[in-house]
Amino acid sequence: MIGIFIGLQVDEWNRERKERQEEVRLLNALQAEVLDGIKSRTTILDFESSYRAQLIDAIEVIQNVDQSDTLSPNQCSAVWQSHIVNGFVASRLLALDEITSSGKLGILRSRELRSALIAFESDLDDHQHRTNFINADIANVVDNYADLLPRRWIPEQRRSVVECNLSGIRQNQSIRNSLLSNLARRSGVASYIADEIHSLEKIQTLITAGK
Repeated sequence: MIGIFIGLQVDEWNRERKERQEEVRLLNALQAEVLDGIKSRTTILDFESSYRAQLIDAIEVIQNVDQSDTLSPNQCSAVWQSHIVNGFVASRLLALDEITSSGKLGILRSRELRSALIAFESDLDDHQHRTNFINADIANVVDNYADLLPRRWIPEQRRSVVECNLSGIRQNQSIRNSLLSNLARRSGVASYIADEIHSLEKIQTLITAGK
């Protein structure tokens, strides 16, 4: 009986040792992806914040009754590109996919980390669904209002440019509404990115504490 007990204890010790080794491997892989995720999302969020400032300035010029105000080239670009939501696709964490698909979530000893990972994955799916809806619903003003945003081809540069008919835009309530709607939709996507950065930073803190 003593021999059987010792054998079982050794088996249990070996199992726990292998699980701790696997936990360290998963945490290391997860941490690398989390840091990359924070970096990439921060870059996108910085771009969106800069773009949003340009679009807000453009909308304020458009709504300004002072006819001497004009749109700068950057503000005009912000207007006609207001429907382009940066092609943002929430990047998944491959290490997290491995953990959940292989049933290894229980190997992670931190209950708080497990909860944070589950919440992040759920939010990611929700954000992607909402972003897809925004991309399908957002107004393509450069095509919908071609007379107000005429596009011209430059042969020597092999590219097209869009011009802003500021006077016409000011008199067209429909495009002004579309620009405000596009601003709100892009602000929504930016908020999703900010939420994901916050969640990833929390996960990073928990990973560091659990090592």
